[in-house]
Amino acid sequence: MSGIAFTAQQENAIESRGDALLISAAAGSGKTAVLVERVLRYLIEEKGEIQRLIIMTYTRAAADELRLKIKTAAEEYQRRNGGSAHLLRQSALIDSAEIGTIHSICLNLITRYFQQLDLDPRCRLIDDAAEQAMAEEEAERLMEQLYGEKEEQTQLFLRCFGAGRSDVELRDLLIGGLRFLENQPLPEDYIRRACAPYRQTGQGLFACFAEDGLYQYLSQRVAELRAEYAFLVHHAGMHPYLREFPAFMAFIEAEQQQFDALPALLEKRDYNRFRAYLGTVRFEPLRWNSLTEKNGDSEAQNRFRQMRERFKKSFLELKEQLEQPEREELRRLRQQETLLEAYFSICMRLLKRLSEERRRQGLISYQDMEQMAVRLLVAAYDPGQDMLTPTPLAKQLRQDYDEIIIDEFQDTNRAQDLIFRALSQEGKNLFMVGDMKQSIYRFRGAEPEIFSQKRRNAVPFTERKLGAPTVLELNMNFRSHPGVLRFVNSVFENIMSRELGGVAYEAGERLAPGRTFDEQDECCAELHWMEPQQDPDTGRKMEVTVQNARYIAQLIRRMVRERQPLRLPGGGSRPVAFQDFAILLRTVSGTAGIFERELLRAGVPVSNYNEGARFYDLEEVQSILAYLLVLNNPYDDVALVSLLYGDYFRFSVGELASMREKDRPLYENLKAAAARDEKARRACEIIERFRQMAGILYVYDLLYRIYEESGIFAVYAARAGGAEKSANLELLAEEARLFEKEGYRGLYAFVQHIRLSQAGMQSGARLEAAENSVQIMSIHKSKGLEFPICILGDGQKKLNLRDSSARILLHPRYGAATEHQDPELFFRCRSLMQTVLANQMVTDNISEEERVLYVALTRAKSRVILVSTVEKQTMEKWVLEGTFLNKPFPLWMLKRKDASYARWLFSLCAASQEGEALRSTFRFSAGTGRIPLHAAFLRAEGRMEQRPDAQAEEEPPRFNCTAFHKRLDWDYPHLAAVRLPAKLSVSELKGIREADAEAQPLLEEQLRPERPRFASNFAPRGNEIGNALHQALQFGDFLKLREDPAGELSRLVAEGFILEKQRRLIPLNKIRAFTQSKSFLNLLEADYYNKEERFIFPIPADALFGPEAQGEILIQGVLDCYAVKGRKAVILDYKTDRVQHAQELIDRYRIQMDLYEQALRRVKGLEVIRREIYSFSLEETVCL
Repeated sequence: MSGIAFTAQQENAIESRGDALLISAAAGSGKTAVLVERVLRYLIEEKGEIQRLIIMTYTRAAADELRLKIKTAAEEYQRRNGGSAHLLRQSALIDSAEIGTIHSICLNLITRYFQQLDLDPRCRLIDDAAEQAMAEEEAERLMEQLYGEKEEQTQLFLRCFGAGRSDVELRDLLIGGLRFLENQPLPEDYIRRACAPYRQTGQGLFACFAEDGLYQYLSQRVAELRAEYAFLVHHAGMHPYLREFPAFMAFIEAEQQQFDALPALLEKRDYNRFRAYLGTVRFEPLRWNSLTEKNGDSEAQNRFRQMRERFKKSFLELKEQLEQPEREELRRLRQQETLLEAYFSICMRLLKRLSEERRRQGLISYQDMEQMAVRLLVAAYDPGQDMLTPTPLAKQLRQDYDEIIIDEFQDTNRAQDLIFRALSQEGKNLFMVGDMKQSIYRFRGAEPEIFSQKRRNAVPFTERKLGAPTVLELNMNFRSHPGVLRFVNSVFENIMSRELGGVAYEAGERLAPGRTFDEQDECCAELHWMEPQQDPDTGRKMEVTVQNARYIAQLIRRMVRERQPLRLPGGGSRPVAFQDFAILLRTVSGTAGIFERELLRAGVPVSNYNEGARFYDLEEVQSILAYLLVLNNPYDDVALVSLLYGDYFRFSVGELASMREKDRPLYENLKAAAARDEKARRACEIIERFRQMAGILYVYDLLYRIYEESGIFAVYAARAGGAEKSANLELLAEEARLFEKEGYRGLYAFVQHIRLSQAGMQSGARLEAAENSVQIMSIHKSKGLEFPICILGDGQKKLNLRDSSARILLHPRYGAATEHQDPELFFRCRSLMQTVLANQMVTDNISEEERVLYVALTRAKSRVILVSTVEKQTMEKWVLEGTFLNKPFPLWMLKRKDASYARWLFSLCAASQEGEALRSTFRFSAGTGRIPLHAAFLRAEGRMEQRPDAQAEEEPPRFNCTAFHKRLDWDYPHLAAVRLPAKLSVSELKGIREADAEAQPLLEEQLRPERPRFASNFAPRGNEIGNALHQALQFGDFLKLREDPAGELSRLVAEGFILEKQRRLIPLNKIRAFTQSKSFLNLLEADYYNKEERFIFPIPADALFGPEAQGEILIQGVLDCYAVKGRKAVILDYKTDRVQHAQELIDRYRIQMDLYEQALRRVKGLEVIRREIYSFSLEETVCL
């Protein structure tokens, strides 16, 4: 119906109805188009109602995009085929349909049924930063309380985990447990299940581990050890030198036989006997003279010895883990149970306190939404049988929905899955779309096992039967060049399995090309390796990330300069451009900035989507925060130094040092310096003026007053990344607006809010990618996007496995474990339970990392490149492991502690048919080349260039006196333009036009002295009355000013918009006259009117300063009010000037009104049909 030619698989996904359908949609398979088409056909063919669908995805941006695509598809169908009344109505209802994130659906649910939750319906969402600050505060209060309690179990826990230099580690441990329990649908049930195995000590050690964890762990370790030693034997058997010595081969085969007995021994589940056998295993020394020959191939011998030593280390690690006999392990488990019970008790207390505090403040968190939705919909849940009992409300609600569509289902957690199932008709009307291979949000609580379990329980679409859930695979990729797909398939066939990655990468998972390109057989993947080098700028060893960034910058420049061809879908090519490149990073914190700097240094335009940069640490945000801190407290010396030194006042270090006196605050020194220094005087004046404004204005308005008066946007416009810096300042102002919208007021309150939020807000404003620029972003940020050329930077970085080393481990399926402690002997060590659980967490983390790599590689449309800087001896070790591989990677190799993307891919390259260049670097050749990788290996040799394309310095020319004097006599031809301002306000421009050129210099500011305090009881000035009247019109409600001006002014005072002394200055008769004027009545008859409209636009400089002026000047200002009817506008400017005749106002403000008209025409696209000034002095409307 949308006009797209769908494949047979896609048609099946669109048309299938009746039972639960799980769509396993690979990268680039067009799942969004399928989802939109399914909804469209439901509306058209089945006459369905959009209100009877729930469509969920996992980000607001994705939900908004999905809503727009559905609406666009419906409107396009109506345009082509003529819309029925039904479809027209459904199109109109799409904006109000339940299309959103899981949390928006939950929020809608709990606000509808708030009375069942005893919830304040006015509650509002707490942001992550404030919630984290609240959690830390509650944790610290709870710890103070705990230290005063005498309960024995609690005190034992505190002695074991609270002993340290500070309580930060204990606090973080409690908050970690809090966060984990918040993500469990039924926290108390999880605690019961996690503690249950510890109570099975009477049934033997193997019974004390959830999911038969100990047996599964030992089976896996035995299999890995045997596979690793078998690899040693295989290596020796394939090696052209070692295999020639029967004595040596017999030696290692005999050693191997010691491990062949382990599986049978483990099957008996006799822990002590298994442990005792490990103690009998011996590693005899390698006597090369007797096993091979004297003075043999020492290189081959050393390589084998290194591999054997690594195996011995693995074996001894297992032996040490089973050091204690079963009886001692059982005793330790009983002690660990006590510690875990205390830990969970404290965490639940913290969870309760935090929930109560949020409820007291009328706040809810994202976790609260899920928990409350589960309470509303789930009466009971048995995780063992995976059986759900819905509440009566859930049974009632499920009748309202024909289908529940869930996008990105692989990122679901258990609570969300229960919500979906409870709202569905016993699971039969669920349409779930996802890809196990792209589940990369475990750190946010996602449980990919849910997707995996549903897939295992579903029948294939070709075998579907009534009443059974069905799985349908979409594996045709419409994004990437076949060469990219061949590389991706080859990589993941060899590293991804059901054990690691959660998916057996077999026929149904392989990506099939869905688009045609020229040069279908072209190699589209490259692996680039460099050895660490010295920095030519400093002579020191270059930091690895800097070297990678510099190399990538030079690589991109060269490819663009050489106009290398970029293959296009459907055939043909074009020269590559900067905008075709995306640099994807596993972690951006501390890395993306380096890449951005090196690319800019190389002359490569860049857009940095660095969500790892903390917003409040950005330079431009720090500067304006210093301004606010000074306005809040000018005696904050640190903030004042930052403000004066920064972009707003530009004091030099010498100027700051000259005014510094001991034993006196810097602000007092600044005021003292104001008597003799114009720059200091102006700074004092501005600070004092804004401090007075801070007591009246919203922080949002205060910020924009600072921005406009300082011209900071113009300052940033002249710098690299200026648009982004300006956007970050606007983002801070928006943060202030949202803060005050929640009922908070005042600069002090906002400053305190910022201090609490310092650690939370992670990213600044990110604009659309600059035209023709390289994009830098994290792999997670790139999900759902596509780029012609993807460069995976810093591939050598080790994978993050740190969470498996925590002192207390929590796993949603395998329970909980704590370290063993003896507080009397001040002794602690890793427990056996902790070892088993840590191994599972490492497996989960490695699986996640494989999926992250999959996401990165499948973003590329035409080419993918990995760049790594690795020491030669490290690369030799990787190549040695890969050289003799003739089958997919063994688990023990993938799970090494120093695992990285580079290690995996270069080891695969060494085992591949295309890896001859890599193998020959280390003189490996035997038994190689069995795996097709479809990737090219490139070794970057030679030194890094100091500057890209830097030319050798030529011999300096001889001194030429004539040329020297000619240069000294040169005059800058555009000197007049230097004196022109970059930006002018409307008021400044009016003054320039009206003033005499000699008496009024271009940028001289006319300062009016403030009224001294002793004169405060005298009659007010005219400008004070005018300011008060103007402020009342700005913040007041026009209709209320008409009905009850005195009451509305009192409201403005009560809410802090104006001061009481200002209210007394405002003449009520002038307000009444204005509200009865023709101008006011025209406002009420308009479609809408806007007040205090800020604008900024450029005009040619020669229009203001004559033909010699060149370039453009920014004009900025604030329009009092304008009314709009259709696309036509009427400008209304109110003036309090004391005049005798209307012509005075016309002559005085004609230029200003001309500019206002230009602003509305150019910025808003409105046609101005009338320009009016309302004179409060004359009490009449003046038309220009």
